[in-house]
Amino acid sequence: MRAHLALASLLALPLAACGDDGGATTTTSDGPVATVTASLASGGDAAAGSEVPALVLTATDAGGAPVGGAALTLTVAAGGGRVASATVTTDDRGEAGVSWVLGAAPIPNTLHVAAGEAALDLTLVGAIADGAEPTPEDFADVHGYLTTALVEGSTEDLSFGPGGELVLGVPGGLLEVGADGAISRPTLTGDALVGPLGVAHDAAGRLFVADGAGNALRRVGLDGAVTTLVTEDADGALEAPNHVAVGPDGDVFFSDPCKGRVYRADQETGAISGVITMDLPTQGGPNGIALADDGAIYFTTENTALLCGDSDVPLTAPIASLFRTRWDAGAGAFDAPVAVASGVGLFGDGLAFDAEGNLYVIFDTVEEIALDESIVFVLPRGGSALRRFFALDDGRVLANANFGAGAYGETTLYLTLLSVPPFTADASRGLVRIPVGVAGKPLPAE
Repeated sequence: MRAHLALASLLALPLAACGDDGGATTTTSDGPVATVTASLASGGDAAAGSEVPALVLTATDAGGAPVGGAALTLTVAAGGGRVASATVTTDDRGEAGVSWVLGAAPIPNTLHVAAGEAALDLTLVGAIADGAEPTPEDFADVHGYLTTALVEGSTEDLSFGPGGELVLGVPGGLLEVGADGAISRPTLTGDALVGPLGVAHDAAGRLFVADGAGNALRRVGLDGAVTTLVTEDADGALEAPNHVAVGPDGDVFFSDPCKGRVYRADQETGAISGVITMDLPTQGGPNGIALADDGAIYFTTENTALLCGDSDVPLTAPIASLFRTRWDAGAGAFDAPVAVASGVGLFGDGLAFDAEGNLYVIFDTVEEIALDESIVFVLPRGGSALRRFFALDDGRVLANANFGAGAYGETTLYLTLLSVPPFTADASRGLVRIPVGVAGKPLPAE
């Protein structure tokens, strides 16, 4: 069922005195516009990526009389949508129809309307209509390259560096994928990268790697030198670190699903300054991590029965969830994690913020013991519920997500694919991308 648009705000500047038009008005004012209002068709709705039906703006003066011939300036302020014209002019009823197409994602879309000193911000959230989910396109022949290079195993995570380069974690090292799809393998020295799962750049261009198969957190310098930062915590060796994110202060956050933990570590020494420990049977093991502009730390969890061999966790229990926490600098500890969305699926994986504060999250669901869908949800900025964006139901599994940079397209979301036999074929690994219309959250400034 197609969901109705949510009218989030209709705001006029305080200086605008809203008069009562008393219904139909026969006199047209030529005075300045004091108020702009908006109306939608009764029962109107629109899918994300579609035009808002019968959107009409009305300009009135301080006495509530309609203002004809008023020029209304339109600016798409959020959501990635577009308008057919940047300016519309009201008729003798003070009205002007507007063609406003919402952005592709189910996120808040804001249209800013201005007429002199009067203004209106109209915010709508479009739904993804049944049967009309967008489909990502394949990008670069990563599987072909790895096959030729005799590299077995899965692609996992990706990161765009400050120079715009796309780096992809693969078994035994890294790949660089150009905006034209050309693939190369950078030369690395120092410690070995055994099986990178999570990768993330800092503002200086250094790459931090959660080396799952190597049970370590490592750092790759600008010269390609690999340094090992963390191999153990207070309870012993890491078991399979999975994801990594770099904070604006340079500290590194990484997860270890099998140990059920999220860590905060120093980017230079690897010293661990904070730990979150989750209850694996009920909350799942932490996986993807993303940092919000307001300091909140979001992470997904996954069922660890299959990947970690936890006998205490039911094999198909849909305990994958999305949690939020913060680092309390005064206390020197994480706040207790709060569940944002619980029991979404079997596996929670990568997540990424756009520049407007919307969070894109990957969850995988199962039907009986078979993979059902690999789904990208969105947590809209200021929202409390996940909204479905699109899914893969062709047997492929999404792993991690990140927004493009530079020539790759800053408003395009790139996603890695897993190869996890027997759930997926070997050829399932690689990259896909999908236009969103909103730029990704930028890297922290150096």
